[in-house]
Amino acid sequence: MQAVLVAPGGTPALVDVPVPEPGPNEVLVKIVAAAVNPVDAFTAAGGPREAGWAAPDAVLAMGWDLAGEVVAAGSGAGLRPGVRVAALVADPTVGTFAEYAVLPAADLAVVPDGMSTVDAATLPLAALTAAQALDLTGATSGDLLVTGAAGAVGGFAVTLAARAGWTVTGLARAADADAVRALGACVAIDDLGGRFDAALDGAVLGDPVAARVGDGGVYVGVIPGGEPRTDRIRTVAVSAAADGPRLAGLFELAAQGVLTTRVRTTFPLARFDDALTEAARGGARGKVVITVA
Repeated sequence: MQAVLVAPGGTPALVDVPVPEPGPNEVLVKIVAAAVNPVDAFTAAGGPREAGWAAPDAVLAMGWDLAGEVVAAGSGAGLRPGVRVAALVADPTVGTFAEYAVLPAADLAVVPDGMSTVDAATLPLAALTAAQALDLTGATSGDLLVTGAAGAVGGFAVTLAARAGWTVTGLARAADADAVRALGACVAIDDLGGRFDAALDGAVLGDPVAARVGDGGVYVGVIPGGEPRTDRIRTVAVSAAADGPRLAGLFELAAQGVLTTRVRTTFPLARFDDALTEAARGGARGKVVITVA
């Protein structure tokens, strides 16, 4: 099979590797689509090795989101071949810019009928990050600021927070204000102001956002280790983790129309480098998705 890998000292390359075999409680997924995320640029530059997420000499694998079809299952996996599934893959040595991947069955969620496999690939990382970040606030109500509210993580966070009971203010460009309000924000702003019980900093603005959180409040970042340092408020960062049951619930919300998937454009696996370039282009909304024939 083909997969996009990053050798130590190298750059991402499409190479031939053996098709992996599932063990007990694992499944082999034929990947149909894989979304491109900001973390992929980090992986391409060798970041997971430097951050200690992988060994210094590890070969990294590109891609964190996948949607596809189960083609084989190990004992106890509980998923039959032919079922469409999606997952977040948070192991930097197991990528999704590839034709196949072996994953724990517990990490997978079944894709709802009526949702395309390409659309399904855009949900796992962004939606799980949003949901798990909101968990870190330790609350379900109050005044919440979400930065990057028109983006993937921010957009899902706005909807999930409003649904949970927060009064949400979304920070986004003026051109995106109507879209952010449609996601569930009570107010959409294009510059920082006001005082909040908590902030989810999807735009990675750091100290200026933490300054808008009231004493004793919570700042939640999306880059582990990059959160502001202050004793005035609690600062934490989400480290997205695979969670099949939680993901299944998020897919149910998407099937109900509560969460909206957004695809900007698609590229075939052979043009993964063009997909990375397009995903890095600022200002455009929706996910770039790599499709695998």
